[in-house]
Amino acid sequence: MGNSFQWEGQGSPVWCRIEGVLCICEGCNCCESKGDAIQENIVNVSVYISLMIHMRSIAVLAAFIVCAALTGCATISIETSGTTMKGPLYRSGGDQITVISFWQSRWRFDQKEPEFREAVAARGIQDFFSSTGCIDNFEICRLNSQDATDRQSDEELLKLASTLIPGIDRVFLITVRELGPNLVIGFPVIVKGGTEAVLDIRVIDAWNSESIANFRIHWLNDGIFVIKGVKTLPSDMKSTLKVALISDRE
Repeated sequence: MGNSFQWEGQGSPVWCRIEGVLCICEGCNCCESKGDAIQENIVNVSVYISLMIHMRSIAVLAAFIVCAALTGCATISIETSGTTMKGPLYRSGGDQITVISFWQSRWRFDQKEPEFREAVAARGIQDFFSSTGCIDNFEICRLNSQDATDRQSDEELLKLASTLIPGIDRVFLITVRELGPNLVIGFPVIVKGGTEAVLDIRVIDAWNSESIANFRIHWLNDGIFVIKGVKTLPSDMKSTLKVALISDRE
């Protein structure tokens, strides 16, 4: 037999949904007020739990991106415009050559750390010429902004070169327009990064004053989930020049 309950008084006892017992208060107003407060707490707890789940999802996604970046695969793409090299860099007969390379920078107006990038570019140019087997002797000359070489003719470059080194076979003008890392974050690739170089290159035959090449090259080494810094920039500069001037023509 279960316990019995007998109510003696005004009103009718009701089952309290909050306390889980029979309530003897009139109209159960106190229970309703308690219910409102508890209902508000339940809503606050639900919002908190949803926020925590959302933050956890963001943390998991961030961890995934970092891990993927460490294992991302980069590929090299090349774009050129203008008159590119058609034959080998050396003279007919395969003899080694003497060259002078003028170079300058033409950065975009919002370029970050231009001095650092110019130092990196100079190192890459030096590494390229010193490691190219068909070049016996070379001179590298940095041009300042007052030289306005974008408007100088081939004849003017040849005249300037003849005053610096005798017996020149080839004259180069390398204009560095972009050299550095890039990073794209957002839809649809999420994370895509790498390094790039954009160069304008002119090559002149010093013996007959003939223009051998006059073109722009955009070298890009990037991929999804790839993040690169500035460490590889000297070798990137060297690789760009090798593709532009040597490639498989040797």
